[in-house]
Amino acid sequence: MLIRWSMTGVLLFLLSACNFSEDYQLAKEVDPLSGDTLYADVQTYTEFGNHRAGGQGDHATTDWMSKKMSQAGFEIRLDPIRFNRFDLEEARFELNGESLECLPFWYPTVTDEPITAPLAIFDPESPGDMTGKIALITGPDLQFGFDPTDWAITAQASGVAALAIIMPHPAGLVNAQNAHAPFNQVPRGIPVMNVAQKHEALLREAAEAGHEVTLEIRGTSNPNARTHNLVATRENGPEWIVVTTPLTGWYTCGGERGPGVALFLGLARWIADQDLPYSLMFLGNAGHELDQIGAGTTLEKNAPAVEDVKVWLHLGASIATRDAAIDENGDVKLLDTPFPQGNLVSTEGLLDAVTDAFSDVDFLKPRTTEPIHGELKDFMEAGYNAFGFFGGCPYFHTPYDTAESTSPELLAQVAAALQQFFETQLPKL
Repeated sequence: MLIRWSMTGVLLFLLSACNFSEDYQLAKEVDPLSGDTLYADVQTYTEFGNHRAGGQGDHATTDWMSKKMSQAGFEIRLDPIRFNRFDLEEARFELNGESLECLPFWYPTVTDEPITAPLAIFDPESPGDMTGKIALITGPDLQFGFDPTDWAITAQASGVAALAIIMPHPAGLVNAQNAHAPFNQVPRGIPVMNVAQKHEALLREAAEAGHEVTLEIRGTSNPNARTHNLVATRENGPEWIVVTTPLTGWYTCGGERGPGVALFLGLARWIADQDLPYSLMFLGNAGHELDQIGAGTTLEKNAPAVEDVKVWLHLGASIATRDAAIDENGDVKLLDTPFPQGNLVSTEGLLDAVTDAFSDVDFLKPRTTEPIHGELKDFMEAGYNAFGFFGGCPYFHTPYDTAESTSPELLAQVAAALQQFFETQLPKL
């Protein structure tokens, strides 16, 4: 086939090639593990917006990360995951004409029309007859990933029109709860709404007086939606170093997901230039908020055999995030000090090495004991020699979790410790 190139086309091609070469050279000159570089990647990640699996922000993230990983010399594959996605159009919980902060529990049950009914306190131990009412109950304290299934079954049997659960949060904010199978893919029998704790006193007073509230959930289901796991590899020997991080979440996820994504990219760029006798596999897992569907796919399809993995590092939730105080108005004020509830956990065989590498990081003290949560738990239970992070942060699972939830200074400390692990501790294992 004869292809005719115009002079304009040739010039555009050459300019594009030059720009790629310049971008690549600039990327090589920038320290990929500096606090400023990492924080810039957190900012880029949050700028993609909402990161729920299968949405525009999710797809933009995998495209961006694929390009950066390819520039670092990795072979890239996007592993598609088909699932039933719910696109929320409106969630409304209204009292006396005032809209209260809320979000449905997933998978949402839509209302054919707004439900207006008396609000009543719900006791799952003794529900009684609640026919036609909207039931109100407060959830357990600070339980992320709380599963309302048992309460919803009991409430439905008592005849309620819907169930409203007030989920605790230090500043009273609405905080989303991760879905649990099978309700990561199919709706419950009744609408179940998550209502911000700052409205608790108002709602309990209304329930005791039998006042009416209005609840509405509108949206559409897409049973053929797709999200993707990012699979990036560089083969160099029979043993593997595996690095994983979740890619999706309820909102912009600046502190929850951002540090893990940034450290994932920074480590990939840095470690690709090291003379390590290991193959590298970097796996970005989708669908974390939907019962970790991407991590399950990783274990089933992509992960090397347990005996072939030297180290598995999991960059989970809320690494190197900022602490906060609640001011006199009840608002969250982020501080420059680290959030004290981060977790760094390892298998027994890695504990000494991880402890030595993180000896200068005061806010992360490695351990091997429970509790262990999230995707890291799955990888450890699968038998991998692993260490990694999980935890929360002040704006965890809320719409207010921006890049400001972390900082260049905190990110740099964790990056330096991880670099120390691979440079000085890995050779001893």
